[in-house]
Amino acid sequence: VGHATYTDRFDELARLVPHLVTPESRKIKRYVYGLTLQIRRMVATTERKTIQKAVQISGALIDEAIRNGSIKKVEKRGNMGEPSKKKNGRDDNKRTRTGNTFASTTNPIGRYNKGVWPKCTTSNSNHAPKGLCRTCF
Repeated sequence: VGHATYTDRFDELARLVPHLVTPESRKIKRYVYGLTLQIRRMVATTERKTIQKAVQISGALIDEAIRNGSIKKVEKRGNMGEPSKKKNGRDDNKRTRTGNTFASTTNPIGRYNKGVWPKCTTSNSNHAPKGLCRTCF
C-alpha cells in the first residue's frame, strides 16, 4: 500500500470512529503506529505536533527509503507468468470451484413405518413377525 493510499484510508477510518482519534496526539500516535517499523522508528524520533506534519514527515521518509532501496515499492499481486509445469496448471492453494449441487431426496411424507415387516397390533410399529416388540412381551 502506498503512502497516499494509507493516508486516505486512515482519514476514512478516523471519520468512522472519531472516538479512537479524538485528541490530536492520539490521532498522530495511531497514524504512526500503522506505518512500517523502519519508518515508524524514524518518525518517532522527530517532533510532530500536528497530523499534517506527521503525514509530511512520513511521506518524505518513505520516498527517501524507496529511493535508497531499503524499502521495496509495493507492486500489485497478480499472475507473474506461466504456471509451473509440475503443478499441471492447477494451484493447490486455490479452492476447487463447486457449482450449485444439491442432493436429490425423495419426499418422506407417507413413508413412515412402511417396511417389509408387518405392523404390530399392540404397539402400532413394525417388527419381525415372530419377534416381540418391547411393549408386547
